[in-house]
Amino acid sequence: MHEARVVDSPSGRTLDVATTEPGIQFYAGNYLDGTFTGKNAHVYQHRTGFCLETQHFPDSRNQPAFPSTILRSGAEFRLRTVFTSGVAKKQDQRGGCGIAGMYCGSTFSKYMPNNRPRTIGDTSRSNR
Repeated sequence: MHEARVVDSPSGRTLDVATTEPGIQFYAGNYLDGTFTGKNAHVYQHRTGFCLETQHFPDSRNQPAFPSTILRSGAEFRLRTVFTSGVAKKQDQRGGCGIAGMYCGSTFSKYMPNNRPRTIGDTSRSNR
């Protein structure tokens, strides 16, 4: 099931996420401060990266309405997450990340009420 799309408005680059997991944890580069040096001596500044991590909800075991995280003995656990990159057509370069539902501010779910897509950010530099 398609869960998220991120669009870089200036270039039109896209990242789509499809997953069987009920939630997506969004991590921003809020704690990047220029002290981390990556590949090819690239220095990572504030918000120069992000992560979309597919998972169950952090408090699933205590919330009966959430999908269960219990795996019984002998049961098989399977999940599928597909990340697809591409380039949007000019008219589709709206920017942002539409994800259905929200939980805890940064975990998103197809199971939460009011399954309306929400925009959580734009990767263009104008919003930093």
